[in-house]
Amino acid sequence: MWPLTLINICLLRANPQDLPVSTSLTVFALMVYYAADVATAAANVPSLNAFQAAAVDTFLLIALVHGVLNYRGFQIRARQTLIALAGTGALLSLLTLAVAALLPDDVPSAYPWLLSVAWLFAVYGWVLRHAFGVSYLSGVMAAGTYFFVSLLATAPFLVMPQT
Repeated sequence: MWPLTLINICLLRANPQDLPVSTSLTVFALMVYYAADVATAAANVPSLNAFQAAAVDTFLLIALVHGVLNYRGFQIRARQTLIALAGTGALLSLLTLAVAALLPDDVPSAYPWLLSVAWLFAVYGWVLRHAFGVSYLSGVMAAGTYFFVSLLATAPFLVMPQT
């Protein structure tokens, strides 16, 4: 029941090693992550920019996970880690999109996004702690580093064009 496992990872009750080692599930999770990234970005920028930013972010997630796991000697954990990160990232993004759409007009839409980003740090820190074999604080710091690098890499695509 991998969908339930992803929900439990979002609640910090399960670990990435509880997921199956599956190439097809890894590809599926990354595709859903990419689609959720596109949906999130498309609300603010032109579609082409959203597709490009999502591609850069997804590639960066794959590259950083593989790079750190290879460096730490834990290559065997790559598929489960990518399923956990992509799956929980997509779940949280889609949930936040739904909540933001249901908010009354007088509530700033930034509120659910700020909460979502804060919880994403907690969840990614949880996953990376287990994947990298480090402390939770180190996992959260790794999540923050990924988030910062991702913002730098995707920023050129997320700036609205001047008219």
